[in-house]
Amino acid sequence: MTDGAALQSIDFALDFPNTRTCDLATTKSSKQKMKFETELAGISENPTEERILTGLDSIDGDECNFAILSSDDMTYVQTAGDPAIGFVLEYQKGSLAEHYRVKNQELSLDEIKKAFTAFSKGDVSWIDTYEWEKENLSPKSGCMTVLAIALTSVLSYIAKDRIWG
Repeated sequence: MTDGAALQSIDFALDFPNTRTCDLATTKSSKQKMKFETELAGISENPTEERILTGLDSIDGDECNFAILSSDDMTYVQTAGDPAIGFVLEYQKGSLAEHYRVKNQELSLDEIKKAFTAFSKGDVSWIDTYEWEKENLSPKSGCMTVLAIALTSVLSYIAKDRIWG
């Protein structure tokens, strides 16, 4: 696999038969325009790494539940959750047919930060860190997926709080 430092964009293809393989299909010399969005801060164009990390730190599972970093409308990494109970991580490459979610795992904020900062630099090595499952999304689901993730996280937190006090 190509060294992450040599990657110039996030334009890559995923090969998921064994759910652990990532191959670089092409690279581009031009820097892709990124957008970073959180519930509270809105959208930032071409965010710095510091802005991404600050935005991720703002996810509290209460007033701010999600973050999305995208290179276009159909290529992005997104998360939702709560620092106390963990985060889900999803990735999409170019179409709803190429939407994946980390399988059976809640991630720490540090793991989310590593994935988002790597994605922002075009480094795809973070994909091989996790086992992925393909999500079956319809063209109408869009933002509802993020809302469903956030709702699941909040309900999970409430249930844990009521059970363990």
